[in-house]
Amino acid sequence: MTVKDNINFALSLLSMELQAEPCQPVLYMAPLQGYTDAAYREAFQRCFGTVEACFAPYISLGKQMKVEGLDDLLVPKPYQQTLIPQLLASSLPELSVLLNAIAVHGYQEVNMNMGCPYPMVTGKGRGAALIRKPELVKQMIEFAVHELDMKFSIKVRSGMESNEEIFSLLDKLPLDKLNAVILHPRTARQLYRGIADTALAVRCVKAYPHVRWVYNGDVFCFNDYVQKQELLPEVKHWMLGRGLLENPFLPGLILQQHDGLPPGWEQQLVRFMDTLLDCLIRDSHDEWHALNRGRIQLTYLLNGFQEFKKERKQVVKSRSINDLRNAISNIARSTST
Repeated sequence: MTVKDNINFALSLLSMELQAEPCQPVLYMAPLQGYTDAAYREAFQRCFGTVEACFAPYISLGKQMKVEGLDDLLVPKPYQQTLIPQLLASSLPELSVLLNAIAVHGYQEVNMNMGCPYPMVTGKGRGAALIRKPELVKQMIEFAVHELDMKFSIKVRSGMESNEEIFSLLDKLPLDKLNAVILHPRTARQLYRGIADTALAVRCVKAYPHVRWVYNGDVFCFNDYVQKQELLPEVKHWMLGRGLLENPFLPGLILQQHDGLPPGWEQQLVRFMDTLLDCLIRDSHDEWHALNRGRIQLTYLLNGFQEFKKERKQVVKSRSINDLRNAISNIARSTST
């Protein structure tokens, strides 16, 4: 065989290997208002570190055009991997203010919230309401990409009331200028009720094959991921939200292609809870603020661990930081016997 033949043979073997081995999924942490703030992201990265990037809860404009939520993007983040801000805007001027507010802090990639379903948001023309304003969204994309040279992605629902609305939107957008489309296949009207329409996601992926799709919705366990991945083999990027909050081990299970919690998970869970509470105390205004945040975060987390029902009740009834510490200590003791 000539040298050229040897090279071609080696390349063919490499190609066969790549085709035989499934591509490792890329996982993102979803932006969940009131949950995945800087304290949570730091604690998660220190104890698990199994997501490629975190999408921060949205920033928006409040009264007198003041940017709200920006502080969450500015805290020191020594353990933070890629952090992508999310914006909530209803007009091009609003978007411009928000983009410039984060650009001065070095952010070069943003995500547009087109999925928030709550009437108090959509009633102001924000969130999922943008699904019905494709021309405005097109202007927003072009402004961010051309004027500020930013990577721009959208996180979008399937529609306000009908799943078909997503197609009317995407048909009118410059999809080649989008870094990604993150699809949560529910309508705004559903809020979080019912089930995510995976069949609709399949239709979208097939209709727009050149889009970099990120799937988001109802991945609560490893088997959920497997079932959806079988239907969406083209999708390599996945966003985890409520499933991750209830089970922070979930990204690791997906990456390792393994069902069932890892050895020593109880100790790792306790360490995460302690770390999270420490971060919340550090970032809170006072003890009462930290207590409320800790109670919310730990209650949601323990929803995913039925073996700790008693300790979850302790968290719910906590009236001080010490009460939360005691609940965590009880979990540690129960798992060491």
